[in-house]
Amino acid sequence: MSRSSKSILLDGAGLETSLKIVKNEAEEQLENFLAPVAELADDISSGRSKIVKPAPGFCVKAFKKGTEEKFFINLCQTDGIPPPRDITEDELIRIL
Repeated sequence: MSRSSKSILLDGAGLETSLKIVKNEAEEQLENFLAPVAELADDISSGRSKIVKPAPGFCVKAFKKGTEEKFFINLCQTDGIPPPRDITEDELIRIL
């Protein structure tokens, strides 16, 4: 190796222009996928969220209007979450 090559490697001058930084897309996708899980863990530990195991309810099969495209709505229930308090129609209008 010549003297000029050694000085570039030792002091880093011009090193960034010599290297190509490659973005690791798989790692970025994994981080994006796991970010909500980390937020959920924070919410659970702070008491803002609760994990429940719902009991089966029923499934509604529906079709998108004007097409043959179908979708499903799964309804379930749990006693782990208290029901909302009753409100008047005026309160509902204010909320919306």
